[in-house]
Amino acid sequence: MTTPFDRTLRGDDSDADIHHDDAAYVLGALSPADRHRYEQHLAGCDRCRESVQELAGLPGLLSRVPVEQVTAEPVAAPPALADNLFVAARRVRRRRRFVTVASGAVAAAVCLVLALLLAFGPGQGATSTQPPPAQAMTALVPAPVTATAALATHPWGTDVTVRCRYHGPANYPIGYTLVVVDTGGHTEQISSWSVVPDKTMVLSGTTATRPAQIRAIQVRTSDGTPVLSLTP
Repeated sequence: MTTPFDRTLRGDDSDADIHHDDAAYVLGALSPADRHRYEQHLAGCDRCRESVQELAGLPGLLSRVPVEQVTAEPVAAPPALADNLFVAARRVRRRRRFVTVASGAVAAAVCLVLALLLAFGPGQGATSTQPPPAQAMTALVPAPVTATAALATHPWGTDVTVRCRYHGPANYPIGYTLVVVDTGGHTEQISSWSVVPDKTMVLSGTTATRPAQIRAIQVRTSDGTPVLSLTP
């Protein structure tokens, strides 16, 4: 592996290697020409500016080394020592970047949860774990069909769930609709289905009308005849 000190001695001008000159630049180990070249590169490289900022404290740490240790007879270091130090420094910088990104993701998730709680309040924004109570619908005309209806209130309106059972042979009109009638007399069809004899059908529909503005929930035949009704 080529170190910044080797490139300084031989005047290597490789653009790919200039990213590794951060430590040599901070320690003042670059030649004047290489230092000028690196400073020009630094002006347009965010990656190198970040590396230089992270290594800026290195000269201060080295200044704390006792003078006698600096002037002592140098001991030959293993040839690969400098390379290993630079590899370790890059690993530390990568870990710091990962921790920064992970911390930002956690903070964003916390903000999202808080925003949902503020917008919907506790227990809202998701369907309640307790189903709403079902009420038997009243027959308006003789018909081989019975049903119960349950209303669930949400910020956006009302969910209506109907459990409907058809009795006897299929000789009755086979089409049904689920209709909401508001206090102003307006009707809104929120579901429709076909008869399946001797089988309970579970149907649901949603309306923007709140329960306080609902006069009745009705099951009607396909020709519009009210068969069953529930007043909330």
